[in-house]
Amino acid sequence: MASSSSSTGEKKTIGVLFVCLGNICRSTMAEGVFRHLVEKKEGAVDKFNWNIDSCGTAAYHIGDGPDSRTMWTLQAHGIENYSHEGQCVNQLKINDYDYVLAMDKSNLQNLQRKYGNKNTSIMMFGQFDSVPEKDQNGEMVMSSKPPVVDDPYYGASNGFETTYTQCVKYGTNLLAYVLGDV
Repeated sequence: MASSSSSTGEKKTIGVLFVCLGNICRSTMAEGVFRHLVEKKEGAVDKFNWNIDSCGTAAYHIGDGPDSRTMWTLQAHGIENYSHEGQCVNQLKINDYDYVLAMDKSNLQNLQRKYGNKNTSIMMFGQFDSVPEKDQNGEMVMSSKPPVVDDPYYGASNGFETTYTQCVKYGTNLLAYVLGDV
């Protein structure tokens, strides 16, 4: 996994990669929201270096910016400095992140099929529907049926608001988990 720190007191890097199909709606929304949450959470930037990114499992939108409705929704919630160019997942990306978070079961299965289902960093973003508990070994207790992040692409603009709400909830719980606020 990506986490690293040196004995010289250098901050540990936490890598979080959000993955959907095309990398223009859900994963970019999740990335923009999570970047904002990290910036606003007292102590988060002081405690860790953050490597936050998003990509798609398909190469439909490589080089494209986020869907305009994604950007409008982010901006409506005060997230105005976000930019991104669509990219496709690859092995290098998987290895660079502690948390590889799929937006739905299809993307999760594609990631596991391509990069191995033994990689415990690959999971559904919906695992953070609530702050996960840890077992006696300090490992995350995984939900057997985590919710998916709704895909707003073919729907009305209010679908982007639903996706935003999910991303805020899951991102807040992910951040609490990573920071040890559980």
